[in-house]
Amino acid sequence: MRRILATALVLGLLGLACAPESKTPAAGPNVVVIVLDTVRPDYLSAYGAAQPTSPYLAKFAAQGTRYDRAWSTSPWTLPAHASLFSGTLPPFHRASQSTEHIAADVPLLAERLRAAGYQTVALTNNNWISHATGLDRGFDSLRDDWNIRERRRAEGEKHPTVQALKEWFQRGRKADKPFFLFVNLIDAHMPYLPHWPGDARDFFGSTGQWEDAVNRLFPDTGMALLTRNYALGQPPEEADLERLRNLYRGAIHRADSITAALMAQVDANSDPANTIVFVLSDHGENLGEHGQLSHVFNLYEANLRIALLARGPGFTAGAQETRPVQITDVYPTILRALKLEPEPGCVGLDLHGELPAQRLLTASLERPVMSLGSFPEAVRQSAALARFDRTLECAILGNSKQILGSDGSCERYDLGADPGELHPLERLPGDAEQATSDAIARTRAAWVARAAAEIQGNATTDEKTRAGLKNLGYTADDK
Repeated sequence: MRRILATALVLGLLGLACAPESKTPAAGPNVVVIVLDTVRPDYLSAYGAAQPTSPYLAKFAAQGTRYDRAWSTSPWTLPAHASLFSGTLPPFHRASQSTEHIAADVPLLAERLRAAGYQTVALTNNNWISHATGLDRGFDSLRDDWNIRERRRAEGEKHPTVQALKEWFQRGRKADKPFFLFVNLIDAHMPYLPHWPGDARDFFGSTGQWEDAVNRLFPDTGMALLTRNYALGQPPEEADLERLRNLYRGAIHRADSITAALMAQVDANSDPANTIVFVLSDHGENLGEHGQLSHVFNLYEANLRIALLARGPGFTAGAQETRPVQITDVYPTILRALKLEPEPGCVGLDLHGELPAQRLLTASLERPVMSLGSFPEAVRQSAALARFDRTLECAILGNSKQILGSDGSCERYDLGADPGELHPLERLPGDAEQATSDAIARTRAAWVARAAAEIQGNATTDEKTRAGLKNLGYTADDK
């Protein structure tokens, strides 16, 4: 089995991305994919967290399947969504901080579904899902609502994304076609700005405590906080870290309530028994673990573990799946539910099929040139960030995890005994050491092979995209 999975990994990294001809399904199910950007599963009450962060998702999970061991392929939005939309790994789809664009020869989910007769619509709060990055390919329409102030004022069904969906169902929906709806909600992304009282009240003792936390930690997009932590050697004290975590909990609650309003629109305008719905996160978030904040510089579990919930045809109500899955699995699961086949480059597995108990998973963080470049110029010119100027690759097999850096660094962990990755091992047990080392070697080789024949994309230099990325803390104020 392990040899088969390793062979599949090689094919996925180096295989061709030729899309088979699609055939229009007679009556395919509707498809909905909602991404809760930057949401950690261990902070969700739907996954057992003590605080009431996700009451709607807890109800949603009871209606479908909850995947308890799910990973992303990257700790940030662009490559994670590229894997979600294509079923391929970063070395293959080539969306990275240096390329900023998915390779043009990689078929995407919206393209496949539109070719199969679906109406396709995207409502995105994140500028990485846009024409500038190529992730808009296949959508009949894509609406971008990324303004932070508007999102902070509006909540629940008044949220601009919920209003946009309501309008689409009323005026844009074609009743003679099945639909594919994609939504990205970025409310849990830094800066964490939960509403009072609806979202923050359960996590702060008073309005004053909430206001103090927002003013102390987020006078801007969060870059001052990150600069102090990473460049000036001034990490937040524990009291501020707890304020940060409570703001994050409130932001997750906000995303949960917006998801509830979105799904109310979906269920009112489609048959739940004939609608496949995925609710998932694209990556996690650091909240002080390993001295890290946000999701910029590492491949630890806080960054890579994701929530994944599925409801609809083929998913068992109330089920909890403990076998390992990855964000790449959504793509082939949807295609095969429509009786379509994924391309040879797809490494994902059909979640409706037999899942292996042991599975070799990989994730990558190519040299984070954009994250490094988001810091003020004086910091960029210093040596404070030099330790992060590296490419990272990791491989996971069972509870064994290895992280290798292009700077020669190596970390090994037993995730079963040490889920917080606090105690590095000298060597992984059994054949996990060799298996994870080989997987990382194949991944590194695939980066090189793919780059040699790379189809260059467009850099995200248009004014609107840059403004949105600045709002999210990806670009700096200075020139």
